[in-house]
Amino acid sequence: MKKILLLAVFLLSGCIEFNKPDTPSEIIADVSKEAAEFYEKGLEFEKTGDIENAKAEYERAVSVYAYFPEANMKLYEIYKNQNNTDHAEEHYGLAQVGLEKRK
Repeated sequence: MKKILLLAVFLLSGCIEFNKPDTPSEIIADVSKEAAEFYEKGLEFEKTGDIENAKAEYERAVSVYAYFPEANMKLYEIYKNQNNTDHAEEHYGLAQVGLEKRK
């Protein structure tokens, strides 16, 4: 629980800058088209409230490119909301690495 709280404080404090593009056209330069398409499908599922299918699509996206920041942050949020701390922390860390790779 302390780790999740520390992650939340870290995010809210501005220590990590994170902009979430909503469409593959905005992220295609950083990830493969296939990964971006899985991400977009996840967004569509999430908009309809189908979190389990959204999670599956985000997982497919990170299976194509493990350091896909946006997909990993979506997975972090989903797993955090499901009280799955280990998976949440894993995806948060992968998102950080992906953001560092973009610099």
